[in-house]
Amino acid sequence: MVVPRSRPVALLLAVLAVVTVRPAAAAADVPDRVEIVGDSLTRAAQDLLPADWRVRARNGRALFESMETIALARASSPECLVVALGSNDVGQHRSRLQMLHDLDQVDEILAGVDCVAWTTVKVRGVSPFYGRNWAQHARTWNALVRDRVVGTVLDWNAVARTHPGWFLGDGLHMSGAGRAAYAHFLQRGIAPA
Repeated sequence: MVVPRSRPVALLLAVLAVVTVRPAAAAADVPDRVEIVGDSLTRAAQDLLPADWRVRARNGRALFESMETIALARASSPECLVVALGSNDVGQHRSRLQMLHDLDQVDEILAGVDCVAWTTVKVRGVSPFYGRNWAQHARTWNALVRDRVVGTVLDWNAVARTHPGWFLGDGLHMSGAGRAAYAHFLQRGIAPA
């Protein structure tokens, strides 16, 4: 049975609903127990992610050295685990075979996790400081992530290439607007459609 409400009560309820609504990125059914293993890009956006998400981010972190951290994240039984790595693997010029080995090893660790998401890395516009062959190695990384891993691929490269203003002078690390966009990108990427 529906009980009609008076106009003042209905207006008050409408105002309360607007005041208590969460930001658009968080309004979707984003999992509560999220673990993210990331590098300096994730660390820079950490304060903009939901407070209850567990972020295991470290500057300079590469996938090949993160197996223990990924296993610890998995052991916490998250609803979703995000692997936001790759820039430092690309920057250290890991070979295609090394990358394949590392990706396969993580897939083994994460077997049975219902929600796994991987990010791609930015290809163009990255400073030569990170290596003359950055774009080549980044394309290799992104292709392997798209073709090889088990889980959802969150294509940061596709988003980043259309927003050069989000990045600092090195072309890889993000400005304030870029950090906000990255946090939003991660949240929207793991929200069910």
